[in-house]
Formats: sequence, structure tokens, C-alpha cells
Amino acid sequence: MSGVKLERIVKRFDSQVVVAGVSLEVKSGELFTLLGPSGCGKTTLLRMLAGFYRQEEGNIYFGDRLINDLPAHQRNTGMVFQNYAVFPHLSVFENVAYGLRARKVPEKELRQQVLKALETVKLGPYAERQPAQLSGGQQQRVALARALVIQPQLLLMDEPLSNLDAKLRVEMRLEIRRLQREYGITTIYVTHDQEEALAISDRIAVMNQGVVEQVGAPREIYFRPRTAFVADFIGTTNFLPGETLGRPAGCTVAVRPESLSLAPGEVNLTGTLTEVTFLGNNTVIALRVGAESHVVVRLPNTAVTPDVGAAVTVSFPKAAATVFGPGGEVQE
Repeated sequence: MSGVKLERIVKRFDSQVVVAGVSLEVKSGELFTLLGPSGCGKTTLLRMLAGFYRQEEGNIYFGDRLINDLPAHQRNTGMVFQNYAVFPHLSVFENVAYGLRARKVPEKELRQQVLKALETVKLGPYAERQPAQLSGGQQQRVALARALVIQPQLLLMDEPLSNLDAKLRVEMRLEIRRLQREYGITTIYVTHDQEEALAISDRIAVMNQGVVEQVGAPREIYFRPRTAFVADFIGTTNFLPGETLGRPAGCTVAVRPESLSLAPGEVNLTGTLTEVTFLGNNTVIALRVGAESHVVVRLPNTAVTPDVGAAVTVSFPKAAATVFGPGGEVQE
């Protein structure tokens, strides 16, 4: 497998710039996620890698090979789409065999590879079934097997779990991670789901309005966001005016709900408890601090929760806070 390099990629649709000078490097064998809201350019970037779109500016490399002008069918990429894209008139076996038949793989070898791929995605007994006889999760496994069986240089996945229910999404993301590690294939994964990205990725690129705001490992992205957008988009974050915490006006201090506690600490805030929400594995409380600030605190269920309307003091360690300047850039 080889890595991927993007140099100053620009893509426009008419006069609208959708991808604005993106540069990225994806390591060989890495599961790299493009994460961001709808319209941020992540799927467009993926389609340029696949060869479905041509960039107006910049270069794309697979390993050391410049592939700007290489047509899609010669790029040796496997693609898994949001809507499964399985062929309804073909059996599960023939769906998975499709790419191998296009490559004129001999029948005996083809059969061995297809059956092995189906066993790998736990669909061995379903080879002769039609897609209409499968659940959504099983159809997505077929699509995954079809992409993997051709042993692509690069696996591209575009929102592959968004049509599944919540429990199945968790199961399938674990399965995708297992298969990606087993095959050791370089994978670029597109999603708008922050939890999914944090759970599945080696590294994440957070995109916003056609640019990359930050690249890093999941823990780095979550605990050390480089911009206010990243802090706000990834998980839940409290944003407090700087002057509330003794900082100059114009600064914003970001603190994760789980970093706050009811015990006294380095930085203390006192407010009125406005809401208590039990979530099974934890309890979330909300405070009104001052005239405009609202603070969300995530507590373990062993904590004693005050009553709504009570005056409550919460605290957090200074190390848990991230300070952003007026332009939304992190201040060390």
C-alpha cells in the first residue's frame, strides 16, 4: 500500500470555490478521516482522489506517482458509498465478484477470492442471496467486500454508515476498523459524525468551508483544538467570555463539560442550576452564570446532583481550558 499526498488542491463549481488550497499527507496503511459539516468540501475532495472530479489547481500523488491525469478506472481505488450502491439484480456473490470479472481474473481464483472476502465480512452463508433479502448493515458489508476484494491501492469511504441505525453504526464502525487493520490498506474516510471519526481514525482532518482547520490524532483534536470552530464542532464545549475568568475582553475560554466538577478547584464558577438531564451512563447539568453565559457539566452518576434553582459552584483545572483570541485562533 502507499500513502497519498495532496498539494494545494483547488476545486470550483462555476464561480464557487468548494476546496480552497488543501494540502494533506496520508501515511501508508493509515485510516485518515475527513470530518466536517455538510458543504465543507470533504466529499468533493474524496471524489477528486477517486478521479470522478478534476481539480483546477494542485497535485495529487499516490506514493511518488502523480495521478492528476489518470482516469478513475486506472487509479486502483476501492469505493464504498453512503447508499451501498450494490447491484439489485446480482447475487451477493456476483456483486463482490464484479470488480474481479472486470479485471478478467480466472474463475477458480475469482471464486476463492470472493468467498474469502465474504467470510472476512461475515457473509459467507449469504453468497447466493439477492440484495433485497439483506438488511442495510448486510448490504453495506457486501459493498465493503466488493471494495476490498480487488485489493485496491486506496480505499475511499463516503459516509458509509449514515443510513444505518445508531446501534448498527457502532457495530459497523468497529468492523470497518478491524478489516482496515487486517488488510493494512490506506483508507480515507468521509463523515460528518464526530463520534464516528474519533472512534475509527488514526488521524482526522477537520474541514470548514473548503479549508482544513486542523489535522491530528483524535485525542489531540478533541483536547487541543487549534481553532474555535474545531472546539465547537467536535463534541460539546463551553465557551466563556475571557473577562469572566480574568482574561482580557475579546478572548474566549473553551472547556469540555467532562472537565468540570462540583468540587472546588483552580478555576471556580458560581451560577444557578437550570437543568438536570439523566443520560444513563452520566448526568448532565446546566448552569446560568452571569447574564449570558451558560455552562454544561457532565457528571458521573455517583455524584450528588443539586436541585434546579440552587446556587452551584463548579470548577476546572487551568490545564483543561483552551483560550481563543478574537479571530478564533488558539492562544498559547
